[in-house]
Amino acid sequence: MRGKKLNSPDTPVVAANELQEQVRELEARAARLEADLAARARVETQLRNQLGELSDFVENATEGLHRVGPDGTILWANQAELNLLGYEAHEYIGRNIAEFHADAPVIGGILNKLTQGQKLYDEPARLRAKDGSIREVLIHSSVLFDEGRFVHTRCFTRDVTRYKHAERELRENEQRYRSLMQQSPFSVQVFHPTGAR
Repeated sequence: MRGKKLNSPDTPVVAANELQEQVRELEARAARLEADLAARARVETQLRNQLGELSDFVENATEGLHRVGPDGTILWANQAELNLLGYEAHEYIGRNIAEFHADAPVIGGILNKLTQGQKLYDEPARLRAKDGSIREVLIHSSVLFDEGRFVHTRCFTRDVTRYKHAERELRENEQRYRSLMQQSPFSVQVFHPTGAR
């Protein structure tokens, strides 16, 4: 009788074995969870670092960057954009982008193209700086759409004022030269070293 009871599932030995098996299984689960948590912590740290690097890259880029909402409101701008126009963040962000464009039809056309989903490359525009001067720029821009909804633009603004001034100066100098040559009573001939004219 006693032998039968020892071999039955209700005996303390069998219960202890089952309990040990359950403990081993729980310990294995706990070890897997611990490993998963450690891996997740590593991934989260890596993502935080990458986000920090990306944020630093964008905030401190030497190219002007900004985002504009569907209603034309400036949602964000990096320091290069603010420096380009001489504004503090609170003077620029939250205002309508059209306030800073010197030519209303140009910004109207830009916003219209972007709303239609077009991407802009080297789109010329003239921006009004805080000191009243005009900055000539080239804009690269596209829109982030979410299920067909215009979320915001992604704009890059390159200052080309210096180059535009140099081009105008060169054209003016060429025109003055041509005018002087036409008014001169002397004929000018240019001889090439090969003897060809």
